Amino acid sequence: VAVEQLFRNSPHNRINKVYSLGLAGILLYDLYLFSYALLFGQLDAEIWRARGAVNGASAIFLSFALLAVSSQNYPQQNRVTISRPMAFYTTGLTTAGFFLALMAAGGYYIKLYGGDWGTVIQVTLIFSALISIAVMFLSESARANLSVYIDKHFFVHKYDYRSQWLSLIHHLTSSPEDNEDPHQKALKAIMDVVKCSGGMLWMDNQFGRFIPIATLNMNFPRQECEEPSGSEFCTILREQEWVFSPSAASDHELSNFNEYLPEWSKEIGDLWLIIPMLVDSELIGFVLLSSPPTEFALTWEDLDLFKTVGREVANYVSRNEAAELLAQSKQFDAYNKLSAFVMHDLKNLIAQQALVVENAAKHKENPDFIDDMIRTIDNSVQRMSNLLKKLQQTQPSSGRPLELKNIIVNSVKKCQDRMPPPTLRIIEDSLKVVADEDNLEMIVTHIIKNAQEATASDGYVDVTLRSEDGNQAIIEVEDNGCGMDSDFLKNRLFRPFDTTKSGKGMGIGVYQTREFIRNLGGDVLVKSEPGVGTTFTIRIPMDTGDHNSTAQVEQV
Repeated sequence: VAVEQLFRNSPHNRINKVYSLGLAGILLYDLYLFSYALLFGQLDAEIWRARGAVNGASAIFLSFALLAVSSQNYPQQNRVTISRPMAFYTTGLTTAGFFLALMAAGGYYIKLYGGDWGTVIQVTLIFSALISIAVMFLSESARANLSVYIDKHFFVHKYDYRSQWLSLIHHLTSSPEDNEDPHQKALKAIMDVVKCSGGMLWMDNQFGRFIPIATLNMNFPRQECEEPSGSEFCTILREQEWVFSPSAASDHELSNFNEYLPEWSKEIGDLWLIIPMLVDSELIGFVLLSSPPTEFALTWEDLDLFKTVGREVANYVSRNEAAELLAQSKQFDAYNKLSAFVMHDLKNLIAQQALVVENAAKHKENPDFIDDMIRTIDNSVQRMSNLLKKLQQTQPSSGRPLELKNIIVNSVKKCQDRMPPPTLRIIEDSLKVVADEDNLEMIVTHIIKNAQEATASDGYVDVTLRSEDGNQAIIEVEDNGCGMDSDFLKNRLFRPFDTTKSGKGMGIGVYQTREFIRNLGGDVLVKSEPGVGTTFTIRIPMDTGDHNSTAQVEQV
C-alpha cells in the first residue's frame, strides 16, 4: 500500500519508477516470506537464505535511482571517476580473476568426474592458466589491446590529455642524457605520445631541402636522401597540415593524398604515419613513425592530438636552433675581437720587418747572406701585408676564373714536407671555376693537412681532381686514417669553435671551408668510418664563361 501511494502521488518519471520497483521488491519478498511462515507455522530455510540475494538485487535498483537524483541536483559534485591506470589494472586483474575462477571450476569438475587422472588434469589445467595469464600481462601487444579497449569503452575521450601534456613537457624539458641531441629528444617525445617503437625526424637544411636528421629503430635503406621543400608532398604537409597514412586503404579518407608520397617512403616497410612539424605556417620538418604494437583505426581525436604534438615539438626544435645560433653569434663576436688583436700584432711585426729591410744596406759585408735575408724578410712583409689587408676587408672579394689544376698542384706541393706525403691524380686538367685564388688554395691545403694529421706516416692521402655531370668540378681528398663516427659527422664536424685539437686550433677551419664552398654555389660532403678512413668531396660549379656579374667570394 505504501509503495502504491508513493508511485501514484509522485511524478511518473523513470527515476521514481526504478525507485518504486526496488522498494517494492524488498517489501513484496518480505510479505511472501512471513505469509509462508504464518501459513505453515515455521520459516522455510531456503526462502530465508534467498532473502539476502533478493534484497541485494533490489538495492541495486535503489542505488541507481539515488545516484540519478543526486546527479540531477548536483551534477558536478557527484561525478565518480577513476584514473586510466587504475581502470587498466582493475580491468586486467578482474579479467585474470574471472579466468582463474573459470579454470578452477573446470578443474573441480574434471577432478570430480575424471577418475584416476582427475587430479593430474586439474593441476595441469590450473598451472596452464597461470602461465597463460603471465604471458598475457608480459605481452606488449596484449597490454596495448587492453588499453585501447578500456579507452574506447570506459572514457568519454580516448586520451588523458592532462597526462599526455605533462609527459610531453617532461620529455622536452628534462636534462639531456650524455649530451643527447635535441632532435633525438624531440623524436622520442613524439614516439612516446603515439606509442610507436620506431621513428625518423626530417628537418629543413636551410637550403630548400629536407634531410633525415635523427633515427630510432627504423630501417631506411638509402644512405643519402633528401626531399625538396617545393614538392607536392611538402606543400600538402605545409598548407593542409595533413597527416599521411601510407598504409591506409585506398577508399579511406586518409588516403586522399597518398599518390603524392615520395618514392623513398615506399622503401620503408613499417611506415605508418607522417606527421608535419609547423611553426605558424612554416614547415620546418616532419616525422616518420612506424606501426605501433597494436594498430587502431585513426579518428579525428588521434589526428588532432598528433597535429598538436607536432606543432609543440616544432616550436621546441625551433627555439633550440635559435638559441644555438645566438650562442654561435656570441662566439663569433669574441672571434672578431681576437682578430683585432691579431691585426695589431701583425702591424708591429710588419713594422719591425720593414725596419730590418731598410737598415740592411748598412750590413753588406757578406753580400750573399745579406741578399738572401733581405729577400726573405721582404717576402714575409708582403705576405703579412696581404693577410692584414684581407682581415681588414669589410666587403667580399671578387672572384675570377681559375685553372683548378694549378690550385690543386700548389696545395699538394705545400703539404709535401708532411707525412704521409699526398699523391695527386688529375683525371681532367682543364677545369675552371670562379673563386678567390688565395682562399681556395688555402682551404684545399687545410683539408689535405687535416687528412695528414689523422693518418699514420705509413698511410696514404690521395687527392683527385675530376668532373661530374659536365658542370661540377670535384676535388676528393681520401685517407686511411683514424676516421670519424656518424655522431661526430652529424653534430660536431661542421660546428664552429668545436675542435678536437686541444690548444692547436679554434675549430673553425672545416666550418669556414663549407661556408666558402657554399658561397660559390657548391657543397662539401664527408664520408667517414672509424678505423677505415675519411673522404672529403668538394663540389664547385664549373665556369660557364658568363662573367656579366662578378662572383662574390666570402673571406676565409
